[in-house]
Amino acid sequence: MRKIFKSEIFQKVSALIIFANFAQSIVEAQLIGARDNDPSRDGIQDVFERVNTAVALIFLVELTINAYGYWFQPFIRNPWSWLDMFVVATSLLALGPLRIPTSVIRFMRAIRIIRLFNRFTNLRKLITALTLSILPMFNAFMLFLLISSIYAIMGVSIFGHDYPEDFMVFDRAFLALFRITAGDTWVPSLPVLRDDGSLNWRGAAFVISYIMVVNWIILQVSVAVLLDNFINASHRINEESRKSKQTGMQVRNEDRSPLNPLLSLLSRR
Repeated sequence: MRKIFKSEIFQKVSALIIFANFAQSIVEAQLIGARDNDPSRDGIQDVFERVNTAVALIFLVELTINAYGYWFQPFIRNPWSWLDMFVVATSLLALGPLRIPTSVIRFMRAIRIIRLFNRFTNLRKLITALTLSILPMFNAFMLFLLISSIYAIMGVSIFGHDYPEDFMVFDRAFLALFRITAGDTWVPSLPVLRDDGSLNWRGAAFVISYIMVVNWIILQVSVAVLLDNFINASHRINEESRKSKQTGMQVRNEDRSPLNPLLSLLSRR
């Protein structure tokens, strides 16, 4: 079973089924969308339901082959096996007698594409390295949250009475500043010019200083930290993969040696 599961043909066929099922989910979302109760869509929806049932059963058979070939510890200790079990379990729940909302069922079917990560080595390494590099980003994220909160409190104190639409309370001010971080150029309710046509220096200094500190410094440093940790994690994963391959080749070479029986006999003496 293990040889069957690890074979190139089996993995390619499995990846093709996963990708085809994801494409089918896109087509289903386009043709049916939120029109689940439209009688004119019943025929198409029945076809999609049958296809999803067949795919869920195929995934179950594939998971059974994987579990049988790698049972027990190699299968349980592999995090990708847990991901496969989660996806297969959600697929089976979508077929069961439970009254699950249609939107949840479609979401369960859409996440099947995640199983594709385990079928391609380079893609799996990329996801693993990205996961390992996200954890060191927590300090940078906390710094961003701290600076944005300070500016939000300042905004409530300075502009709360004059521009309550965005600065009356903390959550509004924080959201307004977050929109700037996400790409907005200015706070909508905060005018650039006064009524007499002169520059609103107080508002301009507030927004410009926030953009310089957060967008130009903190976010750039965060991206640099992410890339640095991603590169280090990628090198570490490649090194571990190389050592694992060398160990496997050494074991195979030792097993093929014709002197193994004699060496084993001499070692017993």
